[in-house]
Order: sequence, then C-alpha cells, then structure tokens
Amino acid sequence: MHKKSSFYGRIPYQTWIYKPCEAHEGKQEKCGTSGYNALPCTGGVSCYKDHKREIMYKKILHIGIAVKTLKEATKTFEKLGLAFEGNEEVPGEKVKVAFFKVGESRIELLEPTSPDSAIARFLDKRGEGVHHICIQTEDLKKRIDELKKRGFRFVTDEIKGAHGIKAAFLHPKNTNGVLFEIASASY
Repeated sequence: MHKKSSFYGRIPYQTWIYKPCEAHEGKQEKCGTSGYNALPCTGGVSCYKDHKREIMYKKILHIGIAVKTLKEATKTFEKLGLAFEGNEEVPGEKVKVAFFKVGESRIELLEPTSPDSAIARFLDKRGEGVHHICIQTEDLKKRIDELKKRGFRFVTDEIKGAHGIKAAFLHPKNTNGVLFEIASASY
C-alpha cells in the first residue's frame, strides 16, 4: 500500500492505493460495497467478505508485560483501576503470571521464577515493559503451518501457557521487532 496525494480543485485530499486480492489481481472486476460499487477491488475488508475468506485472528487476547516482581506491579495496576483476576504459575515457561481484565482482553504481568527463563533474559536485556502481544486464532496448528509456508519463523513450537492455552511465539525479527504469541483458545 502506498499513499498518493492529489488535489481536487483547491481542496487537498489523499487516496490510498491497495493491492487487489488474489481473486481480482490483473482483472478489471469489481467487488465489495465499501462506499462506491464502481471501485475496483482493493483487497480490503469488503473484498474478504465477498470472497468468504477465513478471518485468521479473532481478537487480541492479552498483552504480556515483563515485571521484576508481581507484588509491586500488581499494586500499580490495581491503582490504575484494572480488574485483578488472579495469579497462576506456569512451570513450563518458568514464570508467575497475574491477570487484569480490560474489556474483552487482558493484561498479563510476567515475573520470572528462574534466572534462565525467557522473561528473566528479557528483563536483563531490556528491563520491565511490554514483552508480547497475544492474538487468538481458531486453529493453532493450521495457523502455524500457514505462517511457516509464508516464510515466518517461530521462537517456540506449540507450548502450554497460562490457563492451559496452547500457543506459539512468532520470531520478532519477522514481525518488526514485536513478539507475537498466537493462541488457540480464550480464557
């Protein structure tokens, strides 16, 4: 997608040029009803609806934040007025977790339980802060296979995270420096 600036009379405006979807690439067919039926396919939301494409992700499940101690961080997030939901230890990942509900999503505070855990290494290198963003998908195995075919690398194979949710982490070098967790279920 690139931005093209133009002028209509004396009023400046901007239009966004999108790559057409695979079904309409190289064709003059129209699709969608996003404002103007006469527009060619933009590969946007209306086109996905027209072609009944599968929506890959349902929502942001949680944002993981690495902290030195859950006790201090929990106090801070409670002062913010967030709804505390509880703690859990995830031995396989060597972390203790505290959850705060925010609308349909959650904030997940992560404290390392071992100096060799991924969270401990993150804290040593970067300090406290946002560690990852978790997005929900219906079929984790299918999504992993699909993303691997598209050239994405994963930090982990499927793991069992907090609340017993199955998940996998995309390598941040593939996603502009952001660590994404893809999870198969909701809380």
